[in-house]
Amino acid sequence: MKQAGLAKRVIEALQLEGQPPAGSPAKGFLPLGKEGELAHGSCSYASAAGMLQHLHGHSRPGISFAASQAARYARAPKRPHEIALERAGRCLKGTAEEGTIFKPNAKPENLKIGAYADADFASGWGTEDGSSPGSAKPRAGCAAELMGCPAAWCSKLQASIAQPTMEAEHTALSMPLRAAIPLLEATKAIAAGLSQLAKHRLATFKATAHGGSQGALSLATSPAGRGTPRSKLYALKLHWLRSWLEPKAVEIACCKPEDQKADFLTKSMPTPACKANRKLPVGW
Repeated sequence: MKQAGLAKRVIEALQLEGQPPAGSPAKGFLPLGKEGELAHGSCSYASAAGMLQHLHGHSRPGISFAASQAARYARAPKRPHEIALERAGRCLKGTAEEGTIFKPNAKPENLKIGAYADADFASGWGTEDGSSPGSAKPRAGCAAELMGCPAAWCSKLQASIAQPTMEAEHTALSMPLRAAIPLLEATKAIAAGLSQLAKHRLATFKATAHGGSQGALSLATSPAGRGTPRSKLYALKLHWLRSWLEPKAVEIACCKPEDQKADFLTKSMPTPACKANRKLPVGW
């Protein structure tokens, strides 16, 4: 699935003719930039950022992190924001004819939902203006798939400032579940039509076991009432997540960092790592 026409419109809007393609859509965290050089205004920043948002949301998960960052500054962009937007466009320039490849698992028993969650704790720390609350907010990435095919994904700053890393990771765990609930209900109906056994688990949520996420996994699957004094800060998210586990045939599992399909949604990466991680859900 691709949107080559829209990708080319973004390239034209950003006036990137003659500029070389970029290997990755983003380079580092994009700061708020209250001070500094004003935007040159050579293109409509808001229009280009909006097209990027539409493109990433429908066929290009690989630019989600860059598109989300650019959208934060559509009201009053500075020159660094324009440069970041142009880099995302230069990445499209080399991959305009690409999109998302769907390779569903052929076996009926693989009619399952997989969801991946990751979080970058205090993602703007050291780069963002220290007076901005955004510098302390984690960036969460989530991806949901059906039969091995990407179905939903997002990259966004969490609404609240997480105090321990475990809180950031636990909040990220709940994001793909919200995206996958409609898929879960549809999958149950399809599974019934294919005579699948009701006892089979239909959804598996995977999170990378690094930083505080191992603690988040343990907390999410621990018996009710076994939280820690610090975990009561996010007890509502904890209990909402737990309510969907055993009764709803959902399980939480750990996956290796190299198998984490949401990693590229939370941060910028060097070109080789970006391409390797993007290939997991996108297929190229």
